Amino acid sequence: MPSLKTYNQPLGRRKAKHLLRRECFNFTPEKIVEFSNYTPKQATSILSAVSVQKLSEPNDPRALDA
Repeated sequence: MPSLKTYNQPLGRRKAKHLLRRECFNFTPEKIVEFSNYTPKQATSILSAVSVQKLSEPNDPRALDA
């Protein structure tokens, strides 16, 4: 029977890379190193945090022709 104990150890490089591959579209080697020091709870809370990025206004080339 598998253990149902909470995994509270740091992820390590292999598990961090696996998590980032499954959750992100683009990640860097630096991001793998960063996440390898996080516990699973810390890593998932960081990945699920809402990112507030200001998007640029769309470019409408017809607006100049009018």
